[in-house]
Amino acid sequence: MERVVPERELVYIDYHDGTGDYAVTDTNNGKGKFESLGKGKKPPKKDKDNKDIKIGDYVTIGCTVDATTGQCSAISSTDVSVVKASYIPPAVNVYPKVLILLVDAPACGSGLPSSASVSSISQLYFGPNLDGKAGWAFRAENCSYGEVQIDVPNSKVMTVTPACTWPTTSCDAWAMANAANAAANTALGATVYNTFTHFHTLMAVPSACSWAGLATLGGGQSGGQVWLNLNTFTQTFSSWGQVPLQEMIHNFVLYHGYSSGIEYQDKTSFMGTGTACPSTPEMNWLGWASPVQGGEGLDSVALAPGAALGPYTIPATWATGLGNFVRVKTDWASWYTNANYGMNLYFELRQAVNGDANLDPLYAGKVVVHEILSYMDNDIPTYRSSDPRSNYMTSVLPNTRTVLSSPSLGVAYNLVLYAGALSGSRSEFVPLYLCRFVTADTEGSKPKPGERAPPMPPMPAELETSPPPRRALAQAPGQDKKALEGELVYIDYHDGTGDYAVTDTNNGKGKFESLGKGKKPPKKDKDNKDIKIGDYVTIGCTVDATTGQCSAISSTDVAVVKASYIPPATNVFPKVLILLVNAPACGSGLPSSASVSSISQLYFGPNLDGKAGWAFRAENCSYGEVQIDVPNSKVMTVTPACTWPTTSCDAWAIANAANAAAKASLGDAAFNAYTHFHTLMAMPSACSWAGLATLGGGQSGGQVWLNLNTFTQTFSSWGQVPLQEMIHNFVIYHGYSSGIEYQDKTSFMGTGTACPSTPEMNWLGWASPVQGGEGLDSVALAPGAALGPYTIPATWATGLGNFVRVKTDWASWYTNANYGMNLYFELRQAVNGDANLDPLYAGKVVVHEILSYMDNDIPTYRSSDPPLQLHDLVASASSLAAGPSSVPVAAAVASPSPSSPCPSPKPAPVPFAAAPASPSSSPSSLTVASPQGF
Repeated sequence: MERVVPERELVYIDYHDGTGDYAVTDTNNGKGKFESLGKGKKPPKKDKDNKDIKIGDYVTIGCTVDATTGQCSAISSTDVSVVKASYIPPAVNVYPKVLILLVDAPACGSGLPSSASVSSISQLYFGPNLDGKAGWAFRAENCSYGEVQIDVPNSKVMTVTPACTWPTTSCDAWAMANAANAAANTALGATVYNTFTHFHTLMAVPSACSWAGLATLGGGQSGGQVWLNLNTFTQTFSSWGQVPLQEMIHNFVLYHGYSSGIEYQDKTSFMGTGTACPSTPEMNWLGWASPVQGGEGLDSVALAPGAALGPYTIPATWATGLGNFVRVKTDWASWYTNANYGMNLYFELRQAVNGDANLDPLYAGKVVVHEILSYMDNDIPTYRSSDPRSNYMTSVLPNTRTVLSSPSLGVAYNLVLYAGALSGSRSEFVPLYLCRFVTADTEGSKPKPGERAPPMPPMPAELETSPPPRRALAQAPGQDKKALEGELVYIDYHDGTGDYAVTDTNNGKGKFESLGKGKKPPKKDKDNKDIKIGDYVTIGCTVDATTGQCSAISSTDVAVVKASYIPPATNVFPKVLILLVNAPACGSGLPSSASVSSISQLYFGPNLDGKAGWAFRAENCSYGEVQIDVPNSKVMTVTPACTWPTTSCDAWAIANAANAAAKASLGDAAFNAYTHFHTLMAMPSACSWAGLATLGGGQSGGQVWLNLNTFTQTFSSWGQVPLQEMIHNFVIYHGYSSGIEYQDKTSFMGTGTACPSTPEMNWLGWASPVQGGEGLDSVALAPGAALGPYTIPATWATGLGNFVRVKTDWASWYTNANYGMNLYFELRQAVNGDANLDPLYAGKVVVHEILSYMDNDIPTYRSSDPPLQLHDLVASASSLAAGPSSVPVAAAVASPSPSSPCPSPKPAPVPFAAAPASPSSSPSSLTVASPQGF
């Protein structure tokens, strides 16, 4: 028997014994639902298109089913398709909303022990005052330097008694989670339940389960899952929380820590068996730590044999994540390129303070060294879903000299480590020197007598106290400030992360200065003004001397000079400069499929007049509001200098290089006449996206990047990717569905091949509500009476009066910033710009929901993400007849009294909207769903 699993996210459980199980998340039915691939069954390494299959991939799977278990018995590559590349939940600037379920199911053999109550578990998670200032939540915040902060007010501990749908004589973690989550969904209601981002099942699991805790690696889009075993209460539910913390961080796709090559045995990290924060290689992979200035990747070139290199002065890891490790690439070793043996080394100072207060005394006050697989560590974006085997190697005291070797590999690294004397107000800094030798360790020169690190800055006052320090508190030695001035713009990487820059308007258009990878501006400026995309700002930032980018930005260093500028999306005629980057010397040659002629036709149509191609589609979808100025736009080839990194993905540097080459070729005046700049290039392999764009940049030039390595996807004739990126320049975000970003198939702002939805159009200024239907609320919608008809045209026909908007202010949660929603009703048909609309939505009334507090005050929140999401659709099936391009809509609020339901609305004459004539292929009439049951 064959079963086809629709598009879902691939997740994995590691059982802590070298085995594990895979499942896919059932996002069609909300969060917290898993379909197992079968006990011990693995997906193939490649899909039908020879793409690597990774944890976090969005996949479709057709598998052969075992008739007894209902699970997959065989999966072949030809039955798997990777729909969307691996999504790794970001572990920075996140606020998990955790639903913690105490399973009380005595009928299933899983009664709740007396030691586990809502009160006792709440205190373990959130501290005795339930405020997150103690307990496991505080420890997660402390260890992550504030990057992971559990949203305590919007998290919940509750008891559930699920149906006994899991086997009690074997250990099926997926089935247990499905049962517990289903019971919670029923108790809370789908709307409230789906607001949670992470789901914890606490249960006396069957005796066949030999683990204390489990977690999914992956599951970030549809809900990270944790299991904690109440049968091992003393071990699992210790006040320190080693097991729960490890499982929580597994959800961000971080594996176990090793020691002596044995999984789970690193005692310096809670990702092993330690009662201490993660090690620096783990922090680096999570985005919590950065290398010390100049010490980010010392290799055979930097470490010339026989000379001591340093000092590299690092703070203890408890103090800050900034510059807290040295990383060495041991590429002089003959085995470095071997995938099993080649290692990078990380050096960190550990002290029993703050999050490390319970660090094993064996490692406290010492420089700790870890090794990690080099080929993965040198390309983290590619291997982020893999296990790099972070392995504890050794630890040494300050004021010592150590010849380094690997006990687990049984090899010498021909490297000497000199650890100097501690310094700083709390002895929290140590200088490190490194010396490589060829034959004998006596070749290495020792540091000169009295040589020491540069003077340390005073410890920030915040670090003298117990709350978790933030990254911006510490400034690494020797760093300077620099001033940036320009318009604040943002790239959304389509994976929940992004990067900020300011436009360099002093030097014309198309030039960006990055704030630094993953660095964000503060929420307020020095005058307590909100900082938004599109603001014209001055920024004084702490600079990393190696990268030249910001390493820290504080509110006191930012001034908003001019309030947010959102580029208008009405009556605009963009002059687009489209640059084909041909830089084979930089590893980015121009593929044969991309020529000035072929790309011009994709943009402007076969006659290059804008009456076809992507330009026409933009004009069609916007009802003529956005018309690319074809005669004054240009496609050209440039060969820029190789000023961008080729082993990482720096979109800003790529755009700067391409734009500089074009400017040199065209001259300043001609270059600055363009309003939008598109960089088309075979991007470095570290770039996992098909297209990017700045949100903002209207004053100095909107920027788009299109990846020539994904030519089939990016450069389709319909143009979903290019159109989405062009419209991002007008500060419109992605479309959601089922709470998952990018999944709205009714709009090219999601993954659809159709024009934007009406809430998107409304925010852009392309659409308006039908007369009388601009904001129906509890006053207009009196209980028990059907209101309408509101006759709306199909969106392809006109933007005038093409939607009804409802403010659901009768809902008790309407004023909650996370839950309050407005609803938009629109009619979609597969005509004109919507000709390629997914048949699932064609000919139907489509409903979207959008955050009400933003939607009710668009001018204030125009630079924010609402976020907009597909809610429902209604098939055409009633006696209300309509013309070819319009439909009547009725609305009502159910009466509080069950004896007086809303009556069905009476049919009414249907006025036709003034719009282009319907094509002859369109039906002459349309039957739509009456609001039956009102």
